[in-house]
Amino acid sequence: MHALLKSGLKSAIRAVPPVHRLYRQRNQALVERDRAVAELEHERRSARVNSQRCFQRGTTEDQDRALRLFRLFSPVTLTSAPMIRVGQAGDGGYAMADDFSNIQAAFSFGIGKETSWDSDIAQRGIKVFQYDHSVDGPPLPNSRFVFHKKMIGAEQTKTSESIASSLCEHGTTDTRNVLKIDVEGSEWIVFDAASPSDLQRLSQIVCEFHDFEQIDDEVWYKRALCAMTKLRSIFEIVHVHANNHGHLGIFYNVPFPVVLEATFINKTSHSFAPNTKTFPTPLDTPNQTGFADVFLGTFQF
Repeated sequence: MHALLKSGLKSAIRAVPPVHRLYRQRNQALVERDRAVAELEHERRSARVNSQRCFQRGTTEDQDRALRLFRLFSPVTLTSAPMIRVGQAGDGGYAMADDFSNIQAAFSFGIGKETSWDSDIAQRGIKVFQYDHSVDGPPLPNSRFVFHKKMIGAEQTKTSESIASSLCEHGTTDTRNVLKIDVEGSEWIVFDAASPSDLQRLSQIVCEFHDFEQIDDEVWYKRALCAMTKLRSIFEIVHVHANNHGHLGIFYNVPFPVVLEATFINKTSHSFAPNTKTFPTPLDTPNQTGFADVFLGTFQF
C-alpha cells in the first residue's frame, strides 16, 4: 500500500505541467548527450582507423621517398661511453650517454608538468634553462632551474626563442651544452632554422619527434628531410624509442612510429659502431604505463 501511494504521488507530480516539462527536457538532454558521445567515439574510432590505413598503399616512388627520411633515424651503437636513463620511468625519461662531467648548460625545451629529466640533470650540478610558454613555471622548484615563459621557434621574438638565441644567452661557445626538446611538432621548424654552427655546440640532444603522418605533405616532408640531414651531418643517433601514446603507423607499407624519441651524440666527441641493439632496450619503459611498449627491432632501413 505504501509503495502504491508513493508511485501514485510520483506519477501525479510528473503530470503537473511544469514538472512534466522539466522531466521531458531532462530526458531529451540525456538522449542528446548520449548521441553526441556516441558520435564522438565513432569519429575518434574512424580517425584511428584512417590514420593507420592512410599510408598502407602507394607507389614504389612513394615508398622510396619515405625510406629516404626514415633511414636518417637508423641508430648506431655508441662505443665510447655507457648509456643510462635520465629522468623517470615512463613519460619524461630518456636514454643518454653517461657523459656529463664537462657539461656547463642544459636546455629543456617544453616542460609542461613533468621535469624529472631536468631534475636528474640538475643533480649533476648543471644549470637547466627551461622554456615553455604554456605553463607559468616548473611544477617543482629547483635552485638550478632557470625558467623562461617563452615558446621555442625559428627565431627570437618577444614571445619566443630559438636554439641560436638560447645558446647565445646561456650556452657555452664549445660543446659543453645538452638539449632536451619536446615541443609537440614544432621541433621540425626549430631544427630547420638552426645553423650547423649552433648545433655543433651541443654535445647531446634528446628529442621527441611528432607528425610523421604528415609525410605526404610536401612542405612538411622537405622541412623534415632538411632538418634530419643537417642533424645527421653533425650527430649520430644512438638510441630510439617509440612513444606508445601513439601507434605504429604503416607508411607506404613501411612500419614507423608516429611519435619517436631519439638520442643524438655529437660525432666529434665519441666513437661508434654498427647497431647491435634491439629496441626497446632495458633502459626503456612505456610512456603510457599499463600498455605494451612498441617493438622496433634494430630499426634499420
